[in-house]
Amino acid sequence: MSGRTGFAPIRSTVHVSMLPYAYTNNDVAKLFEPFGRIAHVTILRDRETRISKGVAWVQFVERNSAEKAIQELNGTKVDKFTIKVEWAKDNGRGGEFIKKRKYTKTKYCFECGQMGHTSYKCPRNVLGDRAKPKKKQRNVEEENENIKAWLANDDDDDLGGTAFIF
Repeated sequence: MSGRTGFAPIRSTVHVSMLPYAYTNNDVAKLFEPFGRIAHVTILRDRETRISKGVAWVQFVERNSAEKAIQELNGTKVDKFTIKVEWAKDNGRGGEFIKKRKYTKTKYCFECGQMGHTSYKCPRNVLGDRAKPKKKQRNVEEENENIKAWLANDDDDDLGGTAFIF
């Protein structure tokens, strides 16, 4: 387990409506970043044209960040639109989004469909470019030492078996 015991995405997700149609995922993320760390942004788009329908979901890492965003942004004007920010309703699919996605190394922008740049640097971003999040560094040596220490302390008196694949 990754240490996130009891993590429930719906409890830290806000629903945003009446967004400007030109806004991209990065624009929405920039709008909500002042309130806390964002885990995920999803914009509802037309299937054919990929143009925003003015609706988004913003998932925060912490619930209190979502609460602050609702209190401060609900009813505010954003580019002539009065946005509505409220708690997202549970659709029962929250567990699907906890899984980490695997992305290809190609420079493909899902905002505009062009090659050569990612969505972080897309010319369609109304509020400008967004800095890429820093990758977490895994300390493989420390993980291996922890496993070795655990194995050294295992007395093998139990009837069950444990298999490690290195």
